Amino acid sequence: MKDTAAVGLSAAVLGLEIGTELARKTLAEVSRTDHVTPPAPAAPEPPTEKEISIRAYQLWEQAGCPEGRDKEFYLQAEKELSEKETLSSMRTRPALNPE
Repeated sequence: MKDTAAVGLSAAVLGLEIGTELARKTLAEVSRTDHVTPPAPAAPEPPTEKEISIRAYQLWEQAGCPEGRDKEFYLQAEKELSEKETLSSMRTRPALNPE
């Protein structure tokens, strides 16, 4: 009986040591990955020509449909949409962990 108990105890101790070693390895792997810098967020997509044209038309209508100012409204629409896209991408960025 004593031999069986000793063998059982030895097996339990060996199992604990193996488990502890595995836990150390896993902890070391997790520690290494904790300090990895997250990838930079993707640059916002520029507005499409169709989106710019639609917005330029809206601006043109709001201004009373003046003649000869199509380029002005197109550039204004492009600027508005680009700024809007940049702002929305900044709002959706995940918060970085300062630690």
